Amino acid sequence: MLDAAHQIYRDACPLDALTRSFLIGVAETAARRWREPDQSLWEMRGPSRHFLHSKLMCWLGLDRAIALAQMLGATGRVADWTCTRDQIRAEILTRGWNPRVGAFTQTFTGTDLDASVLMMPLVGFLPGDDPRVRATVDAVATRLTDARGLVHRYNAADGLPGEEGTFLLCTFWLAHALAFTGEGAHAKRVFQTAASYANDVGLLAEEVDSVTGEPIGNFPQAFSHCCRRRGRPGGAREMTSSALPSSLAQVRSRRWCSCGRWSGPLLRGRP
Repeated sequence: MLDAAHQIYRDACPLDALTRSFLIGVAETAARRWREPDQSLWEMRGPSRHFLHSKLMCWLGLDRAIALAQMLGATGRVADWTCTRDQIRAEILTRGWNPRVGAFTQTFTGTDLDASVLMMPLVGFLPGDDPRVRATVDAVATRLTDARGLVHRYNAADGLPGEEGTFLLCTFWLAHALAFTGEGAHAKRVFQTAASYANDVGLLAEEVDSVTGEPIGNFPQAFSHCCRRRGRPGGAREMTSSALPSSLAQVRSRRWCSCGRWSGPLLRGRP
């Protein structure tokens, strides 16, 4: 939310008192609770753990709150927020990177890969030319990607029955992360692969069955669309220039059945 507010209000658009109070509260919550384990954005089954993506989002919230501090009327909180933000960064770099795996991992001191760590260069935590970012992007591209070129969320056991499909959101993340590392041609191929699973009016499902290639899960799925176009924080570079197609209209799908609905099974683990 703070990242969205930063993108909306960074050009000095006015903030009303209620919004300022709410955003300050979000930043304070991130600063107070970032050390707590959780279930991650994937709502993982089992005990709570220290997921890297969750820590990264706390860092992001505080980083954006600091940038918005004057507009929020919270300049008196900047010193504390900066200290906490820097603590989170140090923890991620120390406990999130696993040299044996050769990548940032799903959890602190863990060994499993997770596509959500691809957000690190996208939100400005590390530059795309950082060797650890390059290694992580390569690990996801080679170890979480199926034969169709689509990306699984993670390679960890999650306690759910059946086989999970690949996630279009994660595939778009990989495309953007590749673009940040300077792999424009590879980024474009990955983007076009994901975009090719849209129907004739450009709508995307949540997942794709790795065996059949059929769309599965929620349809249409908003988060499959939200990462199609993403710029570097601050607008320094748009990810949709020559590296990535500007519209799903360029890559029409052939997977829209004649009855006007997606074919394929429901998402595993859901009724």
